[in-house]
Amino acid sequence: MTYDVPDWAFHQECLDLMWFLQKFAPGEFGVTVARGSSVVPGEFDVVYSSAYYDLRLSDHPRSVTQLSSYSFWERPEDGWPEHLLRWKWLATKNAGIHDRLDGYHPRARLLYHQVNPEKWPYGEPGWKEDPTFWVGYAGHRQVSKGFPVIEEAINRAKAAPYFCTWEGARVPPEGMPAFYHGLDAYCCMSKQEGGPRTGLEAMLSGAPLVTTEVGQVGEMVEDGVTALVVERTVDALVDALQRLKADPDLGKRLAWNARQMVYARVMRDGERWAGFFREVRDS
Repeated sequence: MTYDVPDWAFHQECLDLMWFLQKFAPGEFGVTVARGSSVVPGEFDVVYSSAYYDLRLSDHPRSVTQLSSYSFWERPEDGWPEHLLRWKWLATKNAGIHDRLDGYHPRARLLYHQVNPEKWPYGEPGWKEDPTFWVGYAGHRQVSKGFPVIEEAINRAKAAPYFCTWEGARVPPEGMPAFYHGLDAYCCMSKQEGGPRTGLEAMLSGAPLVTTEVGQVGEMVEDGVTALVVERTVDALVDALQRLKADPDLGKRLAWNARQMVYARVMRDGERWAGFFREVRDS
């Protein structure tokens, strides 16, 4: 299993997939997690690359990559999406991506992001004595991720920002549970997503989620039950944050329900991932 950037999303995903394979297919697979540039493909029976653009690995007879973005459709000048056909198998991270590829690639499978729940102990929102209402976000400071919307909404809601971003203050992986535990709300205002993984991590950790209806998370959550689902506007996000500020019990209910839902889903999908790798191995 290969990744591109150490300690960032794809690296953590590979480590989590290894955990699920060891749990649901014990003794069946010997898994190595390494940076893609260091891997000699011929040394392995199956090569799984979390970075679909690492085409050097696609020539392996049992090559697999994951798709957690729609961006490949927007780059025809670089040979996409035709390059996807070089990969022998595709793991698509939400139903929207899968439906778009269905019929285009003969071995595309719908397999959601997996997050190891043991990394994310539950911390009930409101446990801290600090009266400040903390709102968090982790990822890139991009317009497509809705970062400007989050910044403005936090300011208008008179809340405090707590960000972990690629371009700014990064939190090491071992510090991320405490990051989520310190939040009264976690925001996803993306235009499109595969997961996002951070939304799953936040829900497992007990941070109430406010999200647009995008990606895997948008398919999973129920508005008012496991998250607050909003339009991608500053006004909508301000209203949601003010609801959580005014009603701490709402945040606690959302967080607890979300934890139970995500835990059940990732454990169920762990079985599906094990079955997928058996299918690839035996092809």
